[in-house]
Amino acid sequence: MPEELERTESEMDAETTEATEPEIDYRAELEKTRKALRDANREAADRRKRLEAFEAEEAKRKEASMSELEKAQAQLSEWQQKAAEAERSRRDALVRAAVIAAASGKGFADTEDALRFIDTASLDVDDAGFTAAINEQLDGLAKNKPYLLKQTESGGQIGATNPGRGGACAAAQQPRAPVYGLLGGKPFRGPGGGLILPS
Repeated sequence: MPEELERTESEMDAETTEATEPEIDYRAELEKTRKALRDANREAADRRKRLEAFEAEEAKRKEASMSELEKAQAQLSEWQQKAAEAERSRRDALVRAAVIAAASGKGFADTEDALRFIDTASLDVDDAGFTAAINEQLDGLAKNKPYLLKQTESGGQIGATNPGRGGACAAAQQPRAPVYGLLGGKPFRGPGGGLILPS
């Protein structure tokens, strides 16, 4: 009787797995998908090449249909655009140099910071290279953000990890100097690294 129960359970398990799992060949499906993707990529590349060829032909056709006057006007327009771009670039370089020079003269720690914080679009550089507007903006920046200026050393403050010059540092080392000098420059002579003082 237990054998019959086991057979019927195993037969039932086999029937349910056959009914619930359809036989799908995943590798074949993957290969089909890859092939379709390769074909689509190849077709897209072909279409891109054809489009570029059509665009080049259209540009040649337009150029051929233009008269000499139209060609000259198109070339003039192109040169004017290049000249305007060169002028903008020259102006930006002059403004940048003027701001950096003025910021350096006013004591900014990092002149690039001053350049970032002021409005350079509204500035015009005169013949001397400096303008009143640059100085006004830098003065306002120094007033509103004094941490951008170089910090002067104050004699009374000593940091925890950076003792001041001279002062406390020199006084702290003076008591060690006589002991170090008595031992001929070698205060640690003991076998365990201990200090041995002459008697």
